[in-house]
Amino acid sequence: MAQVKSSENEAEATQRRGGGGGGGQRFNSIGEMFTALDKDKNGKLTKTELEGNRMASMLMDMASDKEAGVTKEEIEKGFAAMRSRGGNRGGRGGGGGAFNIPPGKVGKVGVKTVCLEHGKKDPKSYIDYKIQPLSKLNNDPKIAEMMTMLANDEVAQPVAQAAAWNVTDDKSWQELSMMNRVESMNGYFERFFTRNQLLFAQQVVTVAEQRAIETTQENAQSEESGSYNND
Repeated sequence: MAQVKSSENEAEATQRRGGGGGGGQRFNSIGEMFTALDKDKNGKLTKTELEGNRMASMLMDMASDKEAGVTKEEIEKGFAAMRSRGGNRGGRGGGGGAFNIPPGKVGKVGVKTVCLEHGKKDPKSYIDYKIQPLSKLNNDPKIAEMMTMLANDEVAQPVAQAAAWNVTDDKSWQELSMMNRVESMNGYFERFFTRNQLLFAQQVVTVAEQRAIETTQENAQSEESGSYNND
């Protein structure tokens, strides 16, 4: 399976379900987020302004001077660095998923998957499944971005799974942290996700949301340009 290629810092660019300061407030851009959090309007987010915010650790790591605070430019640069992790993805088209099976031949291909419907039974290797476009099951652009990140080895499967359930099934980070993969009669249990996986999953949700917004804007601009050309 894919390996995590970026540091697992706590992050969430929107105040999402599951707690954290902001009471469910969501931001459409880094600039909007920065303006809302910069209470004294001095152009920097300080530790005091970020106190209680689940983004605090990640944002302060982007600051060149943590005592002075982090600027909007440093945050934009930090998110740009996050976007570039995983190598050159060729404009989100992705690579690394190509394979070659001759016509009429049968081959085995490893597929990285996540569950988008919590509560369903795990898939079995002896059952035949039909591959369907993601849009037939879920048309949330954030999920599409997460799956692209998984396919391009930007995130590990457990991280993508936690991020997906947070979005598709409204599972809070607290709920996800208490989910058990293994439970025994003697009281032994194993958590489904580690703390670091959940922290990184919050970052994945953040980046997926930002990419989804940018993709929507790019598509709108392309359609607008196409209509001008047709005229």
